[in-house]
Amino acid sequence: RGDNSKDPPEQLPIVLQVLLSQSHRLRALVLLGRFLDMGPWAVDLALSVGIFPYVLKLLQTTAPDLRQILVFIWTKILAFDRSCQIDLVKD
Repeated sequence: RGDNSKDPPEQLPIVLQVLLSQSHRLRALVLLGRFLDMGPWAVDLALSVGIFPYVLKLLQTTAPDLRQILVFIWTKILAFDRSCQIDLVKD
């Protein structure tokens, strides 16, 4: 979806729910990362549907296969909203 409309894609909340499933988590993170890479509007929409607590919790994972995509997602969030850095340091 390449437009700047304010409605999040219908699939975005579903992708966030799939993050809860360990067996599908990596694929969901990759899809989320591709979406966030579309630009600041995508990061804004993802934050508006509640991505932040999911990513914050997943950053505490020790799974090495998730680290690279989580760092990518986190840098996209921080580039959009630096105030999120406070929560990263706090937790």
